[in-house]
Order: sequence, then C-alpha cells, then structure tokens
Amino acid sequence: MVLLSSSPKNKNDQNNPYHDKLDPDTGYYHYMGQGRKGDQQLDKKNYKLYESTQKKTDTHLFVQSRLSKEYRYEGKVVLKDTKEEFSDATGKKRRVFVFILCCVD
Repeated sequence: MVLLSSSPKNKNDQNNPYHDKLDPDTGYYHYMGQGRKGDQQLDKKNYKLYESTQKKTDTHLFVQSRLSKEYRYEGKVVLKDTKEEFSDATGKKRRVFVFILCCVD
C-alpha cells in the first residue's frame, strides 16, 4: 500500500486540523483518514490501513515537500494506533480517523 501525504501550503491550511503531521515528540506520523465531508467511515482505504498490521500489508509513506510539488519517500511504515477526533475548524462535529504511523526503515 502506498500513502501520499500533502503538506500545508499556507497559513490558512496550517490552521486546518485535518492535515497530516509528524509528531516531533514521538516521531510518529499522524495520517488523516479518507473522507472530507461528514463522518468518516472505517471502509475502503481507511479499513485497508486499519487492518494493515494484522494482514501484514507493506505500507510505504511519501510526503509532499512544503516548497515544491515533489514527494519524498519517508520509508516503510506500520500502524501503531488509530484514534478518532470529533470536531473540525468550523465548529461542526464529525468523526475523523487519525492513523498513527511509525517508520520501520
């Protein structure tokens, strides 16, 4: 499985709670689930990522540079945890899956 992550391009995007990010304290990557409107569902790509550790699916992460449109290879990752968040930037409540990924390369 290949995961592509885009970096926020401007200050407005950085205030959006749904962009992927690297946690500097843990070194884990927080990858947001698929689905931009309404509650996200644990189906399709979200479910494939959710079950990737159990099914031993090779998963590779590419992250887009903030300065260009190019992606750099971060390495092979494994799912460490999954959590749910329940709010968005506009104050509306919705379920969003956050997949906590750890590089293993």
